Amino acid sequence: MLFREDLGIGGRLGGSIICSSLVEKSDIQPKREEIFRFGCAVAICDKVGDVWKKNTKEEVTNAFTEWKKEAISIEKEHYNAWEKLNEVTFHLSHSFAHNVLNGVVINATRYAIMSNVRAPILEDGVSPQERMILESKGSRRDLCYTGHSTLLYPSRLWYKAKTTDELLSLVDLWLLTLEKRGCSNMISMGASGVGQAFVLSLSAATFHDGHLELGMDPADMHREISVSGLELNDASKSKLSFQVGIHKDNRPFLIVSSSSEVYACDGGCRSDPVRVSPSGTKIPVMLTKPLTSILYVAPNRKYLTQLRSAIHVSDIEVAPAHEDEILSAHKGEDGGLPTLVWVVLGAILIAFHMFLIKLLYSEWKKGDSTPYNSFLRQKYIREH
Repeated sequence: MLFREDLGIGGRLGGSIICSSLVEKSDIQPKREEIFRFGCAVAICDKVGDVWKKNTKEEVTNAFTEWKKEAISIEKEHYNAWEKLNEVTFHLSHSFAHNVLNGVVINATRYAIMSNVRAPILEDGVSPQERMILESKGSRRDLCYTGHSTLLYPSRLWYKAKTTDELLSLVDLWLLTLEKRGCSNMISMGASGVGQAFVLSLSAATFHDGHLELGMDPADMHREISVSGLELNDASKSKLSFQVGIHKDNRPFLIVSSSSEVYACDGGCRSDPVRVSPSGTKIPVMLTKPLTSILYVAPNRKYLTQLRSAIHVSDIEVAPAHEDEILSAHKGEDGGLPTLVWVVLGAILIAFHMFLIKLLYSEWKKGDSTPYNSFLRQKYIREH
C-alpha cells in the first residue's frame, strides 16, 4: 500500500493506492490460454492528517477486498461495457500517402479518450433513476457536432503522446473541443456520449432539431469511410450507418442504411427524400453553391420536404471527380504515365513485331541466299 500527500491546484490532497502483485514468471503451454488479473484500488481525500490518512487507508483496503471477491463480475461488467461502446464504429481506408492520418492513430486516440471517461450508464451500480437522468440530458444533442471534420491532419488532436502527461493533455484537448463544439450534453453521459460525439466530429455530422446533417466537404472524400451505430435522436433510437465510396470515374458517393424507418436527401435536399433501406440506399454526392451539407436524415419524409424550402442554393451539380494522382497516392501507386500513353506504346510495339515477323517470313519463303542489302547483292552477283 502506498499513501502520498501532494499539493495540487486546489490545495493539499492525500491518496492511498493498493495493487495486486504481478506474476514474475509463467510458462504457457501451446494451445492454452491463461488469464492473469491485475487490479488496483485508489482512494483520494481533500483533507490531510493522521485521522484522514487512516480513513483513506481503510477505504482503499475495503475497496480492494471487494474487488478480489467480485473480480469475475467486474470483468464481465468491463467486457459488456466495451462491447456496447464499440457498437459505434468509424473506419478509414488505409493510405500509403506521405504525412496522412490512418486508422491506427484514430483507434489509439479513441481508446485513450474512452478509457479516461467514466461510463455511468453502463455501470452496474447506477440506479435506474440516475441512468434515466443522464440519458435524458444526453438526448439534448442539438448542434453536436458543429465545425469542420476533426480528420484534419496534421493537427494537435492527433498528437502522438509519448508520456502519461502528454496523453492526459491530449484527452483534455479532445474533451474541450467536443464540449465547445456543442456536445456538452452528450459528454455528460460519460463514455457512451463521448464515443458518439467523437464519431460525429470525424464525420462532420451535426444534430439539428429533428434531423442529422453530414457536412463533409466533397473535395476531402477521396478515401473510403465507413460509420456505423450512430444513434439518431428519435423515439425509436434508430441506428444509422453510412459509407463513402469512390466510383470508377473517381466520383464519391454515399450508401446509407438504418435500423428503422428514416428518410434521406442529398446535398441541398433538391431531390425528393427517399426511404433509407436497412440493406443500404445509394445517395449521390452533390456540390452546392454556397456549400451545404451533403446528406440530410430525418425520421419522416414531410420534415425533409419542409426543410428543402429553408435551404437556399444558387447552383448544384454532381461532385467533381478526384484526380488520379491523389487516389493513386493513397493506394501506394506511383501514378506513372496516363493509360492512353501505355495503349499507344503497346500498339506501336505490337505493330513493329508483326512487321519484323512478316519480313523474316518473306525472306525464309523466298529462299534467296543473296544478301538483302542492294550494294552487297551487286557485289555478290559480280563475283559469281
